[in-house]
Amino acid sequence: MNFKKFLICERSDDVSYGCLMADLKASDRKKFKDFTDKHIDKSKLGEYGVEKECHVTVLYGFHKTVATDKIKEFVETYGACELELGKVSKFSTDKYDVIKITVNTPSLKAINKACIKEFGKSVTLTHGTSYRAHLTLAYVEKGSHDHLIGDKNFEGDTFPITELTYSEAGDGKSKIQLKGE
Repeated sequence: MNFKKFLICERSDDVSYGCLMADLKASDRKKFKDFTDKHIDKSKLGEYGVEKECHVTVLYGFHKTVATDKIKEFVETYGACELELGKVSKFSTDKYDVIKITVNTPSLKAINKACIKEFGKSVTLTHGTSYRAHLTLAYVEKGSHDHLIGDKNFEGDTFPITELTYSEAGDGKSKIQLKGE
């Protein structure tokens, strides 16, 4: 299941929004696949399974009326940044648990806040105003993988981010180079 399908499926009114995210390079994704292959019980997967699009969401909720070029112009003024990973953790929904890795990234937090300010009423904050950066590993049955909580396998790992991806409410995706200082 990809991230976009998850977001659309979660909404009962079939409204979808644009999403700005930091994708990890293909060469950096192997460590996460190896971890899920080893530690995620495939018989206990939730509806959306193992995350296949390794990313950290910067902001989900852009309305279709926001032109991709406007987002690109605004975001590309920011410079490259770094993600620092923390421990494995989870959050729960009514239907399943999401096994994730906490992420420390002051730069992406700043971009999140700036986009909310810049695009204002053209962004719907579907998960509140508090930005909690994370990298999703898998959607699993409730309580089935609590033994992974606190795992330090990724703690302290860092990954450079030189571009973001804007995934439109439809199917289009655009890469945005972070050019600023």
